Amino acid sequence: MIGDKSKLSVDSRLDQDIIYEFLCPECNTNLPVASPCSCGGNLMTLYLDKSLKLSNSVTVCNRFGCPNSEVKGIENLRSMQL
Repeated sequence: MIGDKSKLSVDSRLDQDIIYEFLCPECNTNLPVASPCSCGGNLMTLYLDKSLKLSNSVTVCNRFGCPNSEVKGIENLRSMQL
């Protein structure tokens, strides 16, 4: 849900303020960085199909606990880039 800041971890413990590495669930490579986050982490992009369009993606900060860790639409992502 856009704007939802709740977090759920299945079978693992996530610690506040730790920067995590995000990997592609299919090829196990690092997710691309969309832009630096204001918290010092990175906004990571998970594309939802092979078109690699930001309008069809999920972008989250890789620092657990960052308020920017949420589902982002393209308009929000553009406004967060410095």
